[in-house]
Amino acid sequence: MEKNSLVGISSHNRLEWFIADIACGMYGLTVVPVHHHIKDDEREFILNQTEISTVICGGQLAAKFVNAKAKCPHLKHIVDMDNGHSNEVISFASLIEDGALLSQSLVPRSPDDLATIIYTSGSTGVPKGAMFTEKLWRTFIRMPYLIAEKHALVNVSKGNKIVHDWILPRQFSCRIQDSLAHVSDREVTLTYVHNTKAKNNTNTTSKKEKLDFET
Repeated sequence: MEKNSLVGISSHNRLEWFIADIACGMYGLTVVPVHHHIKDDEREFILNQTEISTVICGGQLAAKFVNAKAKCPHLKHIVDMDNGHSNEVISFASLIEDGALLSQSLVPRSPDDLATIIYTSGSTGVPKGAMFTEKLWRTFIRMPYLIAEKHALVNVSKGNKIVHDWILPRQFSCRIQDSLAHVSDREVTLTYVHNTKAKNNTNTTSKKEKLDFET
C-alpha cells in the first residue's frame, strides 16, 4: 500500500487491534477505527466516505464487511484477526507471515500527514469523522504519558479486553474497557506500552531518550 493510504480497523479490544494500529503508523498509513457495534448502513457510510480499500477486523465482523462490498466499491481486502481464510478474507496470521518476507523500509508519517480519522458512533445522525494529523496525534499521546510519569500503573488485564487501571489524580482517572476506536483508549494504551518499555530500560536509557517519541 502507498503511504497515506487509509486502513480500517474494527473489533473489540484485543492485541491484534493494537498491533495493526502500530504497524500502520510505521508505514505511514492512516488508521480509520470503525466501531464494532454500529449499524450496517453506518459502517457502509464510513467505508464509502473514506474510500477505504483494506479493513482489518475481528472474525465476527468479517461477514459484515464481506456483505458491505456490494455497496462499497473501494473495499477490496478484508483481514480476519481470528485467522479465518477464504476467497474474500485474508487471515491476520498469513498477513504477518507474508509481511515478514518483504524488505520494505519503514515509512514513518511526517508531522502534517493524516494519522487517523476518528468517527463518532452515529448516535446523533450519520457518523462524523475528526481528522488528526501526526503532530496532533502525538500531542494527545503525550498528555497521559506525562501524567503517568508521576503515578503508578497497577493493572492491565481482563479476559480478552484491554483494561487499564491507573493511580491518578481524580480528575485524570480512567478505566479503558470499551473500544480502541475512541481517542482516549488508544492514547492510554500507547502510553502504557511506552511507559512499560521505558521502565524496563531504566538502567540503560536516559530520561531524555525515553521522551524522544514525543517530538
